[in-house]
Amino acid sequence: MIKITNDVMDIASRIKEIDERYEVYYNPETSKFEVHTGDARQAIIPYASLDARAEFYIRRTRRENIDRLIKELDEENRRLSEARDKRVLDNAINNLDNALR
Repeated sequence: MIKITNDVMDIASRIKEIDERYEVYYNPETSKFEVHTGDARQAIIPYASLDARAEFYIRRTRRENIDRLIKELDEENRRLSEARDKRVLDNAINNLDNALR
């Protein structure tokens, strides 16, 4: 693990401002950036580079935002389920229509 203390856009410092315990590391085995507090990994940053998206991701996924995140996930899952159900129904209607021709 390589500790990141200085980076071009000061993302590591900006992440540390979110929580002073946060430290940013680069894991060369996984080619991922990780945020740790001491020995505990808090997050794996899902982006290939350390940029403003990483700071946004860490802010968004903090524990105090869990209720909002669960609500967003539930809404997205509902939307995807409705879209899938509509596709299945449309395909069934098209198949039935084609069979009747």
